[in-house]
Amino acid sequence: MKWGGSVGYSPLKAPTTACGYTDEFDDASLSGSWTEWDQAAYLTVSETTLGLEITAASNATLKLGGIFKDAPASPYSITTLVGLYANQATDIVRAGILLGQSLGGSPSTSNELVWGYDRGINLVRLQSHLDYQTGSSTDISVSFAGASELHSGIYLRVRLASNILRLDYSWDGIGYIAAGSQTAPWTPSNIGLHMDIRNPSPAKAFFPFFRVTSSACVLDIPGGGR
Repeated sequence: MKWGGSVGYSPLKAPTTACGYTDEFDDASLSGSWTEWDQAAYLTVSETTLGLEITAASNATLKLGGIFKDAPASPYSITTLVGLYANQATDIVRAGILLGQSLGGSPSTSNELVWGYDRGINLVRLQSHLDYQTGSSTDISVSFAGASELHSGIYLRVRLASNILRLDYSWDGIGYIAAGSQTAPWTPSNIGLHMDIRNPSPAKAFFPFFRVTSSACVLDIPGGGR
């Protein structure tokens, strides 16, 4: 089992039901349902024993990228676990859940929101891609005193219903903490995973799964309910 294991319920256990939007990243290659977005040709995307691995080359200026697919009809929720690695504690590396609008056209200029973890400044926040490029806007954020809790990663969850985004995080994948909510500025047509980097050293983001629960797909987690 990736990322350790436990007796009884574990949020890392794969669902017993299939869902076209969900991916456990356990088949050695990225599914054809995903589209890779690599704004500056600096990412390497692969599946390893840790799940999805996104490796970013070093960059002095901000670079963004990730993977995405079509979004289901609302309401739905997205859950993932994010682990980050960078050589320097102060390196700015962010990774998390991506919501986009028509990303297949031009991801570098399209609307994107990212609910992710910023390693270099120890916070989770919702921020738009275009605002993040200029550092001008953060919509919702939760700061942490240090990064020691994140050695095992942080669970992130986005719930969308009636055009309201609800944002949660968790240290164990069982008990989630509500970070905030806000009206979605537009209707997401794409969902996925995102990484951005602005640091002098290479960095990696790991995602052992990407799970979507919607009216069309309710996941049954072994020993853990829904």
